[in-house]
Amino acid sequence: MTDTEITERIREEKQLWKQRAAWEPERAAHSLVIVVASPRVALAAPDQNLRAFSDRILELTGWDDDRHGVRRKNTLTSDFLYLRNPHDGGFYGFKFNADFFACAGDGRWWHDHRFPGGIAFTANSTGHMMRFRDWYQAKEQNEAWGLKQAMFTIQNAAPTKAMNDGDPSKEGRVTWLRPLDAKGKPLIDDIPCPIVNVPSMLEGKDWTRYEGLLHTDHAVREEFFLDREVAPTASKPYLMDFTYLYDDRQADFENFSRGKRFADEDVFAEIGRPGEWTHRSGATAGHRSEDEAASVAEQLLACTRWGTPSWHVVDRDEDD
Repeated sequence: MTDTEITERIREEKQLWKQRAAWEPERAAHSLVIVVASPRVALAAPDQNLRAFSDRILELTGWDDDRHGVRRKNTLTSDFLYLRNPHDGGFYGFKFNADFFACAGDGRWWHDHRFPGGIAFTANSTGHMMRFRDWYQAKEQNEAWGLKQAMFTIQNAAPTKAMNDGDPSKEGRVTWLRPLDAKGKPLIDDIPCPIVNVPSMLEGKDWTRYEGLLHTDHAVREEFFLDREVAPTASKPYLMDFTYLYDDRQADFENFSRGKRFADEDVFAEIGRPGEWTHRSGATAGHRSEDEAASVAEQLLACTRWGTPSWHVVDRDEDD
């Protein structure tokens, strides 16, 4: 396929995804995954060649607006996913950052971001999920729910080594939750925890900041392509934010969590008007042929051979 053909294929799938997310909320399309899978990409070493290839695919997704053709150390690539509010009929956009995964991460320090068969870019909108629960499922405590999901995700980063006194760096984790201080305070001590009943896995953990060897807002990360046994950020881990999920005093809360109101014409200019749509997203979802079903089963079996350490246990509320 040519670059033009790849760009058009991705553009069409993104548009169908956004149509489904905005106009068919009963199917709750919060996420999208763009995959490039082939033996050559799957077996590629994490060097500057794979990085250049990954950078180019990111450019073709159309999510590369922040770089304007200039290659930077790391990329932060954002877009908006829309949801129609049934109460006022308006469209609200929820910002998300694209993430990056690759088969080359398997067994390396960034094992947590491995992906079978090649490379992948993921788009996940927590704000879209939160407002969907609020507007269409009448569920309360959505900010608390969003924070819990984010904290669980960070806590459950895949360890690559045996347990070692709870030290995340010695467990081989790429992200981890910070403990509260001796007085039970988070790093930002003027922000109360929005979670009423804290799950046992999150007890004693900071609800304002977390740490990691990689930054969860970055897409194609320079650190992945140095092929080092130890992360170059090991001595200076990133300090990252949770408060945008629930603190309405900051601008990112509106963009990522509460939702930013968009004019109907602006949304239709991007996703098209329903009367002009020529495809229905996901119309044949769930109807695989026998050969397709066998192929999927074979691939899932191959994924299980990667294995998950026995200590990687999820502790979630039943409602989650």
